[in-house]
Amino acid sequence: MERSLAGFSEAGHLEAMSFAAISAFVALFVAMALKSSMTSHPRGNERMNSLGDSVQKGSKSFMAKQQKFLLPLLLAIYITLVVLYSIESPSTDYTDGLRIGGCFVAGAILSAIATYAGVSVAADANVRVAQALNDGNEGTGTGTGKALYVAITAGSVVSFTVSGLCLGGIAILYYIMTVGRPDDSIAEQSIFALEALVGFGLGASSVAVFTRFAGGIFAKGSELSATMLSNENENPAWIAEKVGENISGIAGTGADYFESLAASIIAAAILAGGDIVLISLSFWVAAAGIISSMVGFFFIRAAANGSSKNDLLYALYKGKMITSTLLIVISIAIVMVFFESAGEGYTAVSCVIIGQFYGLLIGHATEYFTSHNFAVESLNKAGALSASMYMIKAFGIGALSVLIPAVIIVATALACLYLAGLYGVAIAAVSVISTLSTNLACDAFASISKNAVSIVAEAGEGDNAESVGVLDGTASAVAATGRGFAMGSSVITSISLLLAFEATVGIAVLNINSPTVIGGLLVGATLPYVFAALVFLSCQKAAEAILVDAQKQLDSDSITTDGCVNAANVVSHQEMILPCLYVSMSPLIVGILVGPQALAAMLVGSIASGFLLGSTLSNTGSALTHASKYTKLGSTSVGSTVGCVMNGAVGTALATLIKLMAIVSLTVSPLMGAWTEWGQWYFGFIPFGVCVVGTVVVAISFWMNVEEPTPTAATEEA
Repeated sequence: MERSLAGFSEAGHLEAMSFAAISAFVALFVAMALKSSMTSHPRGNERMNSLGDSVQKGSKSFMAKQQKFLLPLLLAIYITLVVLYSIESPSTDYTDGLRIGGCFVAGAILSAIATYAGVSVAADANVRVAQALNDGNEGTGTGTGKALYVAITAGSVVSFTVSGLCLGGIAILYYIMTVGRPDDSIAEQSIFALEALVGFGLGASSVAVFTRFAGGIFAKGSELSATMLSNENENPAWIAEKVGENISGIAGTGADYFESLAASIIAAAILAGGDIVLISLSFWVAAAGIISSMVGFFFIRAAANGSSKNDLLYALYKGKMITSTLLIVISIAIVMVFFESAGEGYTAVSCVIIGQFYGLLIGHATEYFTSHNFAVESLNKAGALSASMYMIKAFGIGALSVLIPAVIIVATALACLYLAGLYGVAIAAVSVISTLSTNLACDAFASISKNAVSIVAEAGEGDNAESVGVLDGTASAVAATGRGFAMGSSVITSISLLLAFEATVGIAVLNINSPTVIGGLLVGATLPYVFAALVFLSCQKAAEAILVDAQKQLDSDSITTDGCVNAANVVSHQEMILPCLYVSMSPLIVGILVGPQALAAMLVGSIASGFLLGSTLSNTGSALTHASKYTKLGSTSVGSTVGCVMNGAVGTALATLIKLMAIVSLTVSPLMGAWTEWGQWYFGFIPFGVCVVGTVVVAISFWMNVEEPTPTAATEEA
C-alpha cells in the first residue's frame, strides 16, 4: 500500500517537486537582484577596465570554443541514449528513449547556461572588487571589507544561478517524466521517471568534465607560462593566466557543483524505492539548502575598512554556520510534516544533520593541513634549509591530510547506514551539497578576489599593499578549504551513485573472492593515476604552447592579449579529449565486457583511489601555494608553480572523474539487469575500439610536429 505525505491530503508528484521548483525560481530572482546590486559598484579606472575587458573577452572565447567541441559529443550521446532506450525500454514504453534523451539535453543545456552566466558575472566583478580595494585605501584603512562584500555578492550571483537552474530543472523534469503513465502506480511512475532523469545527471556531468578538464589545463598551463615569463618587462601570458582563473575557478567549480547537486538528488530518489515520502524529502532538503543560503548570505559581512584576514575568514565562516544551522531547523520542520512516524522522521533528519557536520568537518580538516598556522610555518622552516626539504615536507603534509577526511567519510557512511540504510547515505549526500549556494559563493569569492588583486597590482593604482595582501591571503585559504569540501562532496555523492547502481542492477553483495571483482577493483584503483598523469602532461604541453606564442610576440616586439589566450584555448581543448574519452568509456568497457559485478568493483576502486590521490595532490598543492604568500624564499617559487597544477588542475579533475564514472554506470544500469558475467563480452570491444581510434586520431592530429619553446634567460631563471 502506498503511503502519503502526512501533511498533505494526497501523495503526488506535484507535492514532491513543488517546494524545490518554488525555491529554484526564488534563487534565480535573488541572483538577478544581487547582480543589480553588484553592478552598482564602480568599475575603476581606464587601465583596470581594459584589463577586465580582456579577461572577459578571453573567458567568452573559451566558452565558445568549448561549445564547438561539446556539441558533436552531446549529439552522439543523445542519439545513443535514444536508440538504446527505445530498443531496450525499461518500462516497455516506446517513449523511454525520447524521455532520457530529453533529460540529457536539458541537463547539458542548463549546466552550460549556468557556467556561462557565472563566467560573465565573475569577469565583470573582478574590476569592481579591485576598485573596492582602492576605495578603501582612499579612506581611513584598507578596503578589504568592502571588497569582501562586492566579491561575495558576485559569488552569490554565480551560486544561486547554478543552484536555481539545477534544482528547478530537475524538479520540473521529474514531474514531466511522470506524465503519460496513467496505468502505473505512483511508485512505478516515480521509478520510471527517475530512470529517465539519470540522463539529466549525465548531461550535467558531460559539461562538468569538459569544463573541469579543459579549464584546469587552460588555467594551470597559463599560470606556468606566466610564471616563467614574470621577469619580462611585459608578460604576454598575464591575461591568459587571469582568464584561466576565471574559467577554472568559476566555470569549472560551478559545473562541478551543478553535477553534484543533480547526482545526489537522483541517487537519493532512486534509493527511495518508489516511496513518494522519501523521494519528496530528497527534493525538499535540497530546496531548504537554497533558502538557508539566502539567509546566510546576509551574515557574510566585515567592516568596510581595516578588516584583517581573520576578520574576513570569520565573516565567511559565520555565513556557512548560519546556513547549516538554518538548514537543520528547516529539515526538522519538513520531517514533522512528511512522516506519520516520528521515529522514521528523526532517523531521516539525523542523516541530514550528519551530512552538515560532514561538510563542515571536511572543510576544517582541509583548512588545518593547508593553513598558515600549521602548513605555512612548518613549510617555511623546511624551505629555509633547502628546496628539497621544502618539497619533501609539503608531500608529507599532503599525504597525512587524507587521514582525518577518510575517518570522517567512514564514520558518516556507517552512521547513516545504521540509521536509515542505503537511503540514509544518499540523503546525507543531498544534505552536504544542498548548501552549495553558500559554499560555491565562497569559492567564487576566492577566484574573483585573486583576479582583483592581480588587476590592482598590474594597474599600479594606490598604496594598497596591505589590502592586497589581506585579500590575497584570504582567497588562498578559502580556495583550499573549498577544494577539500568539493572533494568530500564528490566522494559521498559517488558513493550514493554506486549504491543506486547496485540497487538498480540487483547487486546485494560484492564477492571479493571473485577474480572479476578483484580485477575490477584494481582497474578502478589504477584509473585515477592514469587520468592524473594525462592532466599533468597536458598542463605541461599547454604551458609549452603558450611559451611558443609568447616568445614570438617578444621577438617581434608586438605584445597582444589575444595570442596566448588563443594558444591556451586551442591546446586545452585538444588535450582534454583523451581524458574525457577514457573516463566515459571505462565503465562501458568493464561493464559490457565483464559484467555488473566487475563494474561495481571498479567504481569502488576508483572512488577510494580517486579520493586519496586527489586529496593528497590538492592539499599538497594548496599548502605550497599558500606558503608562497607569506615568504619569498627561493624554494617557494618552484613549489607554488608545481602546487598550482596539483590543486587547480589534477586534484579538482579527480573529484569530477569519480562522479562521471558513477553516473555513466547508473545511466546504463537499467539495461544491465539481465546481463551475466562475460555474457556479452563481444560488445565490450565497441567502447574499447572507440578509445583506440580516439587515441590514434588525437596523436596524429595534435601530437605530431608540435613546436617546442626555446629556453631563454627569463624561463631558465624562473
